[in-house]
Amino acid sequence: MANHTPRISASLCLDLTTYSVSSDKPPHLSLTITLHYTEAITIFADDLSPRLIVQSGCALIITDLADNTIVKQTKRTNCRIPLPQKAAVSLDESLFYTLYPNRPLTLSALFTGPSKRHAGNGVDSLRPGHKYMITLSGSQRLLWNRIRWWEYGTKDEVLAKGLDAREVRYGRGPHESIEIDITGILEKPIYLDCED
Repeated sequence: MANHTPRISASLCLDLTTYSVSSDKPPHLSLTITLHYTEAITIFADDLSPRLIVQSGCALIITDLADNTIVKQTKRTNCRIPLPQKAAVSLDESLFYTLYPNRPLTLSALFTGPSKRHAGNGVDSLRPGHKYMITLSGSQRLLWNRIRWWEYGTKDEVLAKGLDAREVRYGRGPHESIEIDITGILEKPIYLDCED
């Protein structure tokens, strides 16, 4: 086992470059992460969800290029307050992913707001005939650009150790967190054209 922290890079994209606002199928936002390391690691991806990135309303800046204004988004907070000690905490195994060296892993979600009752989020506030540029905001409210909890080995190997669910969800993790290299995202904004 190597003694340095693994490096992970990320890219962000939409599966459509043109979106019809009358369509009932919004584009998918995909976050692709790649491990640059010599062996597999398993991550707990609670903060890496593209759904969370979109619904937080603070991770992305959506700029209307028609008038160079920022699209208003509803801001929501991802609650990280631990449950009371006596409350049971379950281990959501679907949030564990094995990253293999140089093999991209893609996580996707619909590029929409949290629900129709919340206005101004994701595709819900985009207007036909406008082109939009989507970039990272750098907000500290949603720390999706780091992996807080990770361990050496595959998902099966890590889960076989019998993990403490409370520690995984709310603790620091067995190793120093990994800062994700987001240079590729910063250098390549996403563009989306909207039509009727």
